[in-house]
Amino acid sequence: ARITLADDPRFVFARRIVTRAADHTEDHDSVDTVTFREIVSGGGFALWWEAHDLKYGLPIALMGELAQDRVVIANVSRAMLPTIRKTFAGSCVIQITASENTLRQRLAGRGRETAAARESRLARARMMSAPVDPDITIANDGDIEDAIRCFVEALRAACPGEVETANACA
Repeated sequence: ARITLADDPRFVFARRIVTRAADHTEDHDSVDTVTFREIVSGGGFALWWEAHDLKYGLPIALMGELAQDRVVIANVSRAMLPTIRKTFAGSCVIQITASENTLRQRLAGRGRETAAARESRLARARMMSAPVDPDITIANDGDIEDAIRCFVEALRAACPGEVETANACA
């Protein structure tokens, strides 16, 4: 989606700050816990949360993008959705789902966690009690290109003044 929308200035893909070393599986800025806390204390995040024994943050600079009526796309914890809905008027929650088997295969493919850590993560996901209540749900068990196309369609539909097209992804 980032590549597809790269030339469209209406869209900004948020780059998260994470207390995990950078690697090829996720485009993020890496900081240690002390630096993360300093950014929090200095008001440097528009939003931050903890999940999977890590800390995640979205830079405060994204507020300027929102003020310019840009669509900011961010990957966040489902536990943050009530805060997002309350803080960011007009937010649109797009939930991208996949079966447990698909998730297991994709987590293994990333190679960031041990098998035991992956199973623990999947068990936590099964037990998640935080409701998502998405505006849009995209099933991502099949061809990744189909899911990307649906995601891009949903993002374009979120733009002010965008002509809504028939959505084959619903």
